[in-house]
Amino acid sequence: MAINKPELRFRLARVEDYEEVIALRDVYGGWDLLPYCYHKLLADPYFMGIVAETNNEIVSISSY
Repeated sequence: MAINKPELRFRLARVEDYEEVIALRDVYGGWDLLPYCYHKLLADPYFMGIVAETNNEIVSISSY
């Protein structure tokens, strides 16, 4: 039996990812601050946002 495993790819978050990233936000029951600070964070030289994609769709975000 063959199992189709989608490829998981990681890359830096970009400004144009905003809508897809915000669609993931219901993690904290609507109390997530990311929608309000996403663009400011990306402009911060000490922030590194990483998104995970599969099938050209963002499925997760993490920051360092």
